[in-house]
Order: sequence, then C-alpha cells, then structure tokens
Amino acid sequence: MKNLFKLIIILCIGYGSYFGIVNDEGEKIIDMTNEEQQTEQQSQNNTTENLVQEPQNENEQKQKSTAEIEDKTQIEKNEEKQENKVTQTTNEKNNSTSTKSNKEIKKVEQNQTKEINTSNANVNRVQNTEKQNESDEQQTENKKETKYIKNDSMIQKIKATIENNVTEDMKKYGYKIVVDSSIKELTNQFTFTESRVKNSIKYSFGTIRIYAEDYYSNGQLIMTECYIL
Repeated sequence: MKNLFKLIIILCIGYGSYFGIVNDEGEKIIDMTNEEQQTEQQSQNNTTENLVQEPQNENEQKQKSTAEIEDKTQIEKNEEKQENKVTQTTNEKNNSTSTKSNKEIKKVEQNQTKEINTSNANVNRVQNTEKQNESDEQQTENKKETKYIKNDSMIQKIKATIENNVTEDMKKYGYKIVVDSSIKELTNQFTFTESRVKNSIKYSFGTIRIYAEDYYSNGQLIMTECYIL
C-alpha cells in the first residue's frame, strides 16, 4: 500500500513536470523549469548583446574621440598657421617700418650733414670775410698811423752846426752836446736850417741837449722835427 502511494506521488510529480502545474481552477501553469531556462537564455543573449554592443560603443566612442582629436588638432594647426601668418605679416610690417625708419633716419642724417657742411662753409666764408675786413682795416690803420722815427743823420748835422758856430759863452764857460729825446716835452720843434740852430745856441753854454726825428702820417714822411735845449 505504501509502495502504491509512492508510485502515485511520483506519477503526479512526473505529470506535473511534463504538462505543467494546474492551479485550483484547472488552468495549466507554465512550466517553471522551462521559464527559468528561457529567462536564463534571454539573460545570456542580453549579456552577449551587451558584450557585442560594448565594443561597438567603445569603437564608436574611440572613433568619435579620434575624430574630435583630429578636428581639435586641425583647428590648432589652422590657428597656428593663422598666428604664424599674422606674426609673419607683423614682422614684414615691422621690417618694412624699420627699413622705412632707417631710410628716414639716414635721410635726416644726410640732411643734417649737409646743413652742418653748409653751416661750416658759411662760417668759413664769414670768417674769411672778417679776416679780409680786418686786414683791410689794418692796412687802413697802418695808412692812418702816425709815427715818429729817430733821425740820427739830422742829429749829427745839428751837432756839426753847433761845433762850427761856438759862441763866446760856450768858449768861456765850456759846453757839452748830449742827445736827449726828453726835450721834446720841454721845448718846441723846428725845421732844420743853420740859422735856426745858431739862434737856438746864441746864449747857450754848458750842457746843450739836442734831438731830431721824422714824423710820418698815413705812411708818408711829413717833416723832420729838430729840438735844441
């Protein structure tokens, strides 16, 4: 009896496993074993799809990242080219400006040199003119210059005239003839003649001072002045 009961239970379990579980209302319940297997298979499929999709996503991301890097690199290159172009243009402008500035500086220096040379030439011309004027003035002054030159020949002539015309007082008291230019301030000058010399020594004795000089004006001899004291 117990064996029969066991056999019934086994058959029921087998029936339930094959045909599915029946609920209280007589409806068949889906085989849980098959459902679990399907769920597990679906999970495996999803995992496989995810595994396949992940490399695809990674590839897409890598491609996208690579494209972005390439675009960024290209942009940077373009910016660098633009900067280089701007720098080159700036350098060209600076070089052009520098060249123009150098030319202007050179031109200014040349103009300054010309002005200095012209100024020096004018200064030299003025100096030469001044020197010429000074020379002319000096010559004019020389011509206008008044000067006196000692006349030894006339002095000897006066002395000889005195010695040839000795007076009584000169013989009695003696006499001595001395050449002295200071008498110009003490007596008047005269033009030489023997009679004038005789009249000048008429009452003279002792030391008789005499002097004679030529008077020049504007480079010409005006007269020979004679002095006796």
